[in-house]
Amino acid sequence: MIRQVIKSKSFGVVKAEVRKGYDIILMNNAPENRLEPELYQGLLNSFSFFEEVHGDNQNCYPPLITTSEITKFFSNGLNLEVLAKDPVNFLNNLAFPAMKRYLEYPAPTIAYINGHAYAGGFLLAICSDYAIMNPKKGFMCMNEIIFGAPLEVPFASILLDKISDRKLLRRIMLEGERFTAQQAAEVGIIDSPGDFEDAEKLAEKLKTAGKPAYGLTKKAIYRDSIHALSNPPNTVGSNLNIFALVDQTKPKPKNKL
Repeated sequence: MIRQVIKSKSFGVVKAEVRKGYDIILMNNAPENRLEPELYQGLLNSFSFFEEVHGDNQNCYPPLITTSEITKFFSNGLNLEVLAKDPVNFLNNLAFPAMKRYLEYPAPTIAYINGHAYAGGFLLAICSDYAIMNPKKGFMCMNEIIFGAPLEVPFASILLDKISDRKLLRRIMLEGERFTAQQAAEVGIIDSPGDFEDAEKLAEKLKTAGKPAYGLTKKAIYRDSIHALSNPPNTVGSNLNIFALVDQTKPKPKNKL
């Protein structure tokens, strides 16, 4: 299917496009879409680009889809080796502000999870208002607990705001359980399994929702996460010595999804 692109701009490993009916952020940090400074900066630049295109009138903001151009991965999480070099700048000036942008965005945001979404990739996906996941490929998993990485408070705040079921939170955060698209939908982590066309259909359904009240309501709903992301503790990154030298190879899925 040929999709009409009205305007586009590339920011290194991230591309922002204004398409007919919706905006889209495309991540392409080969080979696994590791969350590194360049990718987070690309996300922040993409939001600024959309603001320039649509201006101050928040009634004009269309839905925003975020996905990956790498078939196997939505994102395989933070690059811990890079993070360990300058954790305060990495988290406070890049990761946290990028996630905050999703939580405050004045139009519906949709994550299309085309492949694996592990750790930071899981968090990035659930920062969107809606999530649709490829039913044929990929797992969602917060596997930090498995390889010994303590979760930063602002990251935990996002999970607390997005996942209301405390038993499910335990499975996600303390057990590192993996979820297929169908399983993630059944427990409420995502909205549904589906193809990219289903994300486009959802964007079409939500196209009139982008209004100032939408963004203000999101700020009220996610106020705890937004506060945590805006005011990270002065201990941020202090536990990196626990896992900075850890092998970052994620546990490989047993099934080829």
